[in-house]
Amino acid sequence: MIKLWHNQQGAKDLILKGQSAYVAHEMGCGKTLTVVDAVRELEVCLIFCPVAVGATWEREFARHDPDRRVVVAVSGPVAKRAETVSQALAEGGRLAIVLNYEAVAPATSKPLRAVLEKARRIDAIVLDEAHRIKSPRGKTSKWLAKLANDKHPQAKRICLSGTPTPQSPFDWWSQFRFLDPSILGTNYPGFQRRIATLHPQLNFVLGWNNEGLSALTERIDPYIHRVKSSDVLDLPEELHETIPVTLSKPARRFYNELEREMVALLDNGETVTAANKLVAVNRLMMATSGYARSEENDQVLQPIAEGLPDKAKALSDWLEDFPSDEPLAIIAVRHVDLDAIAQVLRDHGRSYGELSGRRKELTSWQNGGTDALIVQMQAGNAGIDLTRSCYLIYYSISHSNGDYLQSLARIRRPGQTRCCRYYHLTCTDTIDESIYAALQKKQDIVDAVCEQLTRRMEGVL
Repeated sequence: MIKLWHNQQGAKDLILKGQSAYVAHEMGCGKTLTVVDAVRELEVCLIFCPVAVGATWEREFARHDPDRRVVVAVSGPVAKRAETVSQALAEGGRLAIVLNYEAVAPATSKPLRAVLEKARRIDAIVLDEAHRIKSPRGKTSKWLAKLANDKHPQAKRICLSGTPTPQSPFDWWSQFRFLDPSILGTNYPGFQRRIATLHPQLNFVLGWNNEGLSALTERIDPYIHRVKSSDVLDLPEELHETIPVTLSKPARRFYNELEREMVALLDNGETVTAANKLVAVNRLMMATSGYARSEENDQVLQPIAEGLPDKAKALSDWLEDFPSDEPLAIIAVRHVDLDAIAQVLRDHGRSYGELSGRRKELTSWQNGGTDALIVQMQAGNAGIDLTRSCYLIYYSISHSNGDYLQSLARIRRPGQTRCCRYYHLTCTDTIDESIYAALQKKQDIVDAVCEQLTRRMEGVL
């Protein structure tokens, strides 16, 4: 018999009460165990989660519902996984199927999608880190809503996330499209207009409608169980500090010229698409790391100036005063960033491992095999434990507010006993400052940056 915490029991009661439930518990509050216990009486459960979290589901089922058969299919060829899942469904019995979101991405997922759509029965569909389907136009998001509402309308739908709206209240719509589209309606532009006023061309928020937000809260609250980590856990203090980075003259000239180009792109008199805005923001973010797209091949990055990028030099200077016996974790986005960090660590005689799409050296670092761990942001934003260190450096970050919020919890989680210190390498008078301002206000990063650029148009052009 599982003894649940008070917050877990409240979430379980909500799940059992109806067909749709959103468990909005922050990291460390036991969301996985809550669901394992809540679905005990259901036969076939389908769970979508980040790759790194698949092992957590397998472990929790093994501990607390050992009689249930668990199939974890978060890696390997999709066709092979489709075959494995199909066989498991055919065998019947109490079953939990754990898949990653990428497994049903449209590019490669037809065999697996077909198996899940045609399944004789699915009693529950669980989305772990459900904010990953927040994009209303995302093909995976649309398909998951179709799977729940059209293919298996009888299935219980459960969303889990400690950061359900990492960018804005708009993020609720797609998640509730999966849970129950009748709650927020099927017209996304209409939903936007009810809660906000948007810029007619750039589509960023000019202001929020308080009456609309109140109505939104009233509609969704009956389906949500919210808990903060601080309400349940005794977590250590956290401190944030900026490491200012001054761009060299060549880097500053390049950045200023690029910013002028980006402003011109946003001021071309036509409606600017989300894709155009994202391109502009990504190119500026890349420039603060010291790189630009090659004119000959857009897939190749070229250094803006000779030698180490300015952020790498600032990191090197910071390491001069960092204790040699302290473990350290450093987060960055692109492979060129990871390589620059590695060079700095080698120059300082520090051993390091890497957790990224190309290397998996987390366990070695956790066991004390290396001094530092270089973490690619999307590989380390959910489900991993970095509590060996109480220091986390942000060399570069993505445009996703959710990735950032998730990454903060990698060192500040159960098991951490020391004050958590976060250091942010920030290039002065650049997009970096706008990004961190947006993060503090929990604004959509891309929209916030584009809004700032448009306000500077007259002065820049």
